[in-house]
Parts: sequence; C-alpha cells; structure tokens
Amino acid sequence: MRIEAGLLPRLCAERHADRAALPSLSFAALGAQAPAKFANQDAGLAVILQNIITGDFAGPVYPVNPYAAELDGIRCLPSAAALPGHVDLAVIAVPATAVLGIARTCGERGFWPV
Repeated sequence: MRIEAGLLPRLCAERHADRAALPSLSFAALGAQAPAKFANQDAGLAVILQNIITGDFAGPVYPVNPYAAELDGIRCLPSAAALPGHVDLAVIAVPATAVLGIARTCGERGFWPV
C-alpha cells in the first residue's frame, strides 16, 4: 500500500477552508508499529506512517504506541491523551476492543477527522 504524498493536506483542506492560510498540519498514528513486525501480512498503519515520514509531509507526526519508545526515529507517545496540542488527522489501528476508548479521547480533544 502506498499513500500519495499530497493526500493529508487535501484531507484537511476542507476542514480549514474558511481560513486564509492553511496552518501546519499534523498527523497521529494511533497503534503504530514497525513495518518489519508485519513481514508476512498487510502492515496498514505502519506503511502509512512510513510513507508520511519519507514523503514530503512537513507537519508534526505523532506515532502512538504504549509498548514502543520510538518508530523510524520518532519518539512514540503512550496514548491519545498524551498527544500535544491539536491533531488534524488521527488514524486508529488497534484491536477492536480499544477503538471506542481511543476514538472517544480523540473526540474529547477535538481531533477531526479520526
């Protein structure tokens, strides 16, 4: 799976359409894991995260994984509650039993889209 480099700005442009200048965009990968961990299956979020890091995305990137200190040289945060400030796009890829709680935390913090 390969994500087009300009996808995130286009996803967030509608949200910020009423602003004169588009602010720096941010991305959170909740449940991010290293691609090598998924050598024989679809890496999903790991591939998206790697494409954003290696592409021309210039905004802050926040991998969230309570069991990893860092991914691709970026410090991991332990939870959605630990995300700093505002996040323009949060992608959740965790076991189904954890999705509702994480989505609720993102909603309470005003993160959209999730």
